[in-house]
Amino acid sequence: MSIGGRRKKKNSRQFNQRFKRRFLTSRSAIIWAFTIIIFAGMAVGFYKIEQRVSSYQETIDELSTEIKTLKNTNKQLEEEMENVNSDEYIEKMARERLGMVKEGEYILRQSKDADQEDK
Repeated sequence: MSIGGRRKKKNSRQFNQRFKRRFLTSRSAIIWAFTIIIFAGMAVGFYKIEQRVSSYQETIDELSTEIKTLKNTNKQLEEEMENVNSDEYIEKMARERLGMVKEGEYILRQSKDADQEDK
């Protein structure tokens, strides 16, 4: 082996020894432990936040669907309110709910006895 090869090995060993002395001390171990604990805490925090965001998104989706349904119902009720004031609607309700008829009209009703005879 050449002299240059021995120096490289020697320099490499010295570097490794200096590295171990500087970075593998009890102080650096404590720093690494705190760093790992901090990152673990952050990961747990982000996970909880992600769960909350997911829950909120589900609530938003449900409420959006409910809003669409209520808008449709509102639209139908507005249309019905427009019809309520028309003469045709008033006549229809008078006939259906109150049993009213126009002059010259007759109401034909089937008797209960006829219903029983059909059976």
